[in-house]
Amino acid sequence: MTLFGCAFKTELGYAAVRFNEHHEITGFLLPSSTQKSHDFLAWTEHKSFPQLEKAVVGYFAGKKTDFRKFSVSPADTSPFFQKVYAALRQVKYGETVTYKELAKKSGNPSAVRAVGSAMAHNPIPLIIPCHRVIQSDGGLGGFSAGGGVDLKKMMIDMEHPPAPPTANKKRAG
Repeated sequence: MTLFGCAFKTELGYAAVRFNEHHEITGFLLPSSTQKSHDFLAWTEHKSFPQLEKAVVGYFAGKKTDFRKFSVSPADTSPFFQKVYAALRQVKYGETVTYKELAKKSGNPSAVRAVGSAMAHNPIPLIIPCHRVIQSDGGLGGFSAGGGVDLKKMMIDMEHPPAPPTANKKRAG
């Protein structure tokens, strides 16, 4: 199978994507100053993916973006991880899910640690939105993608803008 790839600039730096001839995403590199897209894209043929590029650039510019329209094909994943990723892709922009809830949605309510492992090994962060998975107590949990927990917090905060001020404030007398 031939893999293609490209890197493109976002407001946070360069992101990169790998995909196959069917435009199924096989890997994604979040923008981060600590990662090198040229290493990530080694052994791929250069080809643009303008629809995804536009969506990712828009996302990091603060636009509400739905990545579920893009097909994914995470390589070398177990059947359980595939179930976890499929369930996670149903979590919409602005929503979060706990590791425990995701284990239940994946058909194995006791597999909370395995869900954490699936998140840590997610080859397609953002498109498979592992940043939306949080702990039952509301804590962020980990984030092994480039940028770490700080990037996870930024992405969650970006998807949860503060509520507008209440218009029904009582006027002082």
